[in-house]
Amino acid sequence: MALAFDHEQLITDWGGSIRWDEIVALHVDQYAAGERTLAILAFEHRNGGVIEVNLDDEISDETRRQLADHLPLPTDWQAQVAALPPGVGLTLFRR
Repeated sequence: MALAFDHEQLITDWGGSIRWDEIVALHVDQYAAGERTLAILAFEHRNGGVIEVNLDDEISDETRRQLADHLPLPTDWQAQVAALPPGVGLTLFRR
């Protein structure tokens, strides 16, 4: 699923959306997938729902840079994700 956003919400290509103020956490997990490592971002909604996206395949470079404009992410969050070994997860923020 591709991910886009505007000033109010995240928007998926299948029509799902989640308002910025309804996101209570952002988690990332690294998975070994053959010769690749996949970083999966999980946007947790306050009702317990989750929108998961593949960081490398479904989020453009520009969108990645702009996520910190809408969520309280560490300034080096992309470097933290890149440094995670497969099988390890990290919570980037929690409200």
